[in-house]
Amino acid sequence: MKTLYYILISSVLIGCSATQIPYTKETIKNSESAYKIIEQVIYEQPTKYRPEELFLTDTYIGYSNGSVNRSSSYTSTVEISPNSSLSTGLSKSTSKNIKTRIYFNSLNPPKLYKKRSWYVIQLRNRPGHLLKNVYTRDKNKAIKFINALLLLIDKNK
Repeated sequence: MKTLYYILISSVLIGCSATQIPYTKETIKNSESAYKIIEQVIYEQPTKYRPEELFLTDTYIGYSNGSVNRSSSYTSTVEISPNSSLSTGLSKSTSKNIKTRIYFNSLNPPKLYKKRSWYVIQLRNRPGHLLKNVYTRDKNKAIKFINALLLLIDKNK
């Protein structure tokens, strides 16, 4: 019975994990081609992972996930007489754009994983911290995306 339990748990854990996929570095013609590949793969991601805006320069990938709006208000009412009252209020609203930059000179070479029917490209900084996962269902696009990033990483060393 214990053996069956361990087999079941192992198969569930293996099914949920991602498998690293090796890739071969190929040459991308130029930075302009690299930008087009990066833009296409990022914008073809599922909606929940796709940024609202994307900025590509020679030194970084910038993206925006919209803005966060916070507001709070306070009101107080005092009855002066049966037919009248005095109200005061205070309202405060703040808005902040969520923007992120990933600098090419701070990136380690990307890693490619396969999880179910998705290919996941992990972007990590030099210390190894995860900065972003990029998702695609097309292995060839994933490899082109990695090669485009490698070109820009090499140019910024």
